Amino acid sequence: MGGKIIDLKFNVPSNEIKALENAIKHALEIAFKEKQVLKTAYTEENLRYTVMLAISYINHFGTYPNDEHADFHLCFQKQYHHQRAHKKNKKETLIPDIVSLKSNRKKNYSVNPLVIELKKDGRIAPESRSIGKDLFERINQYSSCLESDILKTRIYINNKDNFRFKYGVVINLVSEIDPSHLRYLQEMLQRQQKEFREEYSSKPKKNLLFAWYNTEINKPELIWLHQEKPVILGGIEKYYNIEVIN
Repeated sequence: MGGKIIDLKFNVPSNEIKALENAIKHALEIAFKEKQVLKTAYTEENLRYTVMLAISYINHFGTYPNDEHADFHLCFQKQYHHQRAHKKNKKETLIPDIVSLKSNRKKNYSVNPLVIELKKDGRIAPESRSIGKDLFERINQYSSCLESDILKTRIYINNKDNFRFKYGVVINLVSEIDPSHLRYLQEMLQRQQKEFREEYSSKPKKNLLFAWYNTEINKPELIWLHQEKPVILGGIEKYYNIEVIN
């Protein structure tokens, strides 16, 4: 007997931001159910593949497998060489999980539509934090965690390199999260939200998205970090005296 084919029948709006949101929500719903089935056998590669299928389905950022004549190409773990600010001879290599690359005849991709960093049960942030302006230094200090993924994504979408992205998404899939970690995640997101808004103090851009499966509300939660109101995670009011403003 064959297994059940993955269900990708969800609404695909013509607006690319709405389509992207729907794809990420659907991918997280599928991934959460699959993680419950596989338990410890579930890997980050499972999550990466599920997200790729959902992004491919909406056909705003390319389709997988790729079509040679398509406008955009989807790729796993494309190497990205970042020119460090104030260090002209210093280039650093970053490897995002999924990218959508704008195709052209010469195949020298430049301004691209989408980059995604993702984690399974990602560590939130280090206890020792840096507030330096050199984001790559902070990434090296933080090592692998959600906050370093957000810092990487800020580089992908905001830098002046020839190779940059229009939208950046950071995804985390968890099985459960305890109240102290929920608050720690909220504090990290508020910190990154403040920094991101300061980068665009004149006109904050809607191009950096954090998405995760919030087990407190039993559904995906998507947060654009340009928003003016401080990030308040769903369900946190059950544990702390926090006023939730809709």
